[in-house]
Amino acid sequence: MNQENVLVLFLWQGNWTLSKFIKYKIIDKLYKL
Repeated sequence: MNQENVLVLFLWQGNWTLSKFIKYKIIDKLYKL
């Protein structure tokens, strides 16, 4: 695997984790309203 593929995979996984985290934060705020 070359460095570019590793970087793309890292960014893709990071974005997926970040979007999941944001989704949980939004759900948490909705429940607290």
